[in-house]
Amino acid sequence: VQFERLIRESFVWHQSGKEKQREYDIFCSKKNEIGYVVAMENNLLIGGVVVLKRNLVFNQDKIVLGGIGGVSVKVEKRRKGIATALLEKGMKILKQSKCDLAYLCTDINKLKNLYAKVSFVPLNHPHTFLGRSGKRYTEYDAMVAPVNSPEKFKAVLNGNNPFDIGRGNW
Repeated sequence: VQFERLIRESFVWHQSGKEKQREYDIFCSKKNEIGYVVAMENNLLIGGVVVLKRNLVFNQDKIVLGGIGGVSVKVEKRRKGIATALLEKGMKILKQSKCDLAYLCTDINKLKNLYAKVSFVPLNHPHTFLGRSGKRYTEYDAMVAPVNSPEKFKAVLNGNNPFDIGRGNW
């Protein structure tokens, strides 16, 4: 409950009914969650990330895709290294979970430098996924990072086809 409240505080949700329906359709991957990394201060949650994992196929190659989602830090605690520490721990969990590479979506123009601290780079080509409704979405806001397979990371990064991440966008 605290983490959900923190996410709502961290992300601006000025959405119409149509935008809320789209968000409901897109973020349908709760079953892929493998854990949370949280930062606490005086028994209060001040930051957190969701760590996710799923299996997929890209160019006929099996990939274990790790995900980072919901990166959130209380406004008054930002720019103190908390998000970086959370991301570093999240990446360690993905490594221990035998993920080949990690994926996240973000406002690349604003947050590229934060995610670059833990080896994320812009995908620079589209990624696709199915929503809860079965609708296929194509977006351009992905970043990827190597975890356990530099080869699979390079194949995804340099691929000519859109990177299909399966069902739901973390």
